[in-house]
Amino acid sequence: MVVYALTLRPLGFLGATSGFLIIGAFILGERKWHVMIPVGLIAVFAVWYLVSEVLEIYMRPFPGFLGLGG
Repeated sequence: MVVYALTLRPLGFLGATSGFLIIGAFILGERKWHVMIPVGLIAVFAVWYLVSEVLEIYMRPFPGFLGLGG
């Protein structure tokens, strides 16, 4: 959790959270990469969309050095 929190700013929400979910699933015993990666990415994009668009809370989706997403 500490590593996740420290990577939020440099990797952005989408990168840090998708990595956290995929690595967390691997640690918990999931070995089907063809399932883990799409499920992790879909979940991250769904949460980001709901928080950003529905709740209108801004979260930087990409790293700041890319200049994407404000």
